[in-house]
Amino acid sequence: MQVEQFLENSARLYPEKVALIHGRQRLTYGQIDIEANRLAHALMDAGVKRGDRVVIFAPNSVEVVLSIFATLKAGAVFVVLNATTKPDKPGYCDDRKGRKTPRRCGHLGGYTRSALGVAH
Repeated sequence: MQVEQFLENSARLYPEKVALIHGRQRLTYGQIDIEANRLAHALMDAGVKRGDRVVIFAPNSVEVVLSIFATLKAGAVFVVLNATTKPDKPGYCDDRKGRKTPRRCGHLGGYTRSALGVAH
């Protein structure tokens, strides 16, 4: 079973159960699944394909969790960079076959608080 399938199963079985608490924010399994699906579609609409690397560069937050699940649902691979990384460091990804520059994915369905980049 893939990680994102655990979320989908939990959302189906316990849609109203609180799954994530961050500060004053509380999200249920159902809410996380709906929002992750929305972001996954935005990623795919932005050109993300199976096997692409999606770089998540943000402080620990609800948006990071949603971004991770969305990336998996889109069939891509997530790479979480520490939010304390210097701003010039996430400018490239090294896949050992050559350097590839991530492109910014824009607003992605309203998700502007996480900095996401995609390396093809």
